[in-house]
Amino acid sequence: MEVHVKKFHEMTPEELYGILKLRVDVFVVEQKCTAPELDDRDQEAIHVWITDEDGVQAYLRLLDKGVEHEKYHAIGRVLTSEKKRSAGYGRAIMEEGIRVLTETYGEVPIYLEAQTYAEGFYGKFGFKKISDEFILDGIPHYKMLRSAGAEADKNGGADENGFSCETSAKVRFRVVEGLSQIRVEDVARLLKATYWAGQRPAEKIEKSMRHSDCYGIYVEGEPRLAGFARVITDHATTFYLADVIVDESRRGDGLGKALVSYILGSPKYVGLRGILVTKDAHGLYEKYGFERQDGRFMSRSSN
Repeated sequence: MEVHVKKFHEMTPEELYGILKLRVDVFVVEQKCTAPELDDRDQEAIHVWITDEDGVQAYLRLLDKGVEHEKYHAIGRVLTSEKKRSAGYGRAIMEEGIRVLTETYGEVPIYLEAQTYAEGFYGKFGFKKISDEFILDGIPHYKMLRSAGAEADKNGGADENGFSCETSAKVRFRVVEGLSQIRVEDVARLLKATYWAGQRPAEKIEKSMRHSDCYGIYVEGEPRLAGFARVITDHATTFYLADVIVDESRRGDGLGKALVSYILGSPKYVGLRGILVTKDAHGLYEKYGFERQDGRFMSRSSN
């Protein structure tokens, strides 16, 4: 792993090409963002990137106050290549980016716009939400700010045990993915209280989970599964959001919104058409671009 720091005019054509290729691969191809990737800010930025034997693997850019935000210096275009996302490159690029920005501009507040699912990751570096959730290029985001001289949060963020954060109701939670961290009997307990799956046998619940992307949410300090959802998708055109449920004792704590935000913010589903069926939660899903169709059916375009 080798770290590089250069201004635009200092970069070689090969370095610039490698960076722009990775940015297009992640933001345009993988996440299907239709906004202009080349926005005429690169010429004013300090570029920080990591290479290894496979080329450019992580990147971000640093912008002076007044370029991205009128009041704050900013970090933007933070990304890691898909094949290196569990190898520590994301943490390394953020640590280096904060170090370079502070060395260049001093101990100043730092602004960024984070995809919702990554809020906990940036929380590890001292960033805090300063806005409600908003949709940018079809993806839920938060505006976040790191105070001058802030220290990293050693206890927050995402790690091998899942994604951790706090709801607007100040309830700390953890989102986990996959069957290895979600017990079938816990999901059956939650679904038993629903109008759509109250009579579903345990064997069908288990089979449905094996053939879906499964997500669970836990409240910090509590062993019981507090919420569940699963996604059925072909990973190419469409995804179906199903069985979204929060334990009755935890409704009103913001866990349902947190779980849906995490799922819909995942790059796996960006650019896919979304569909779901709901009886009484239309207002929640409309915040994420879903529109009411016939009866209980809702859909969201792939744009």
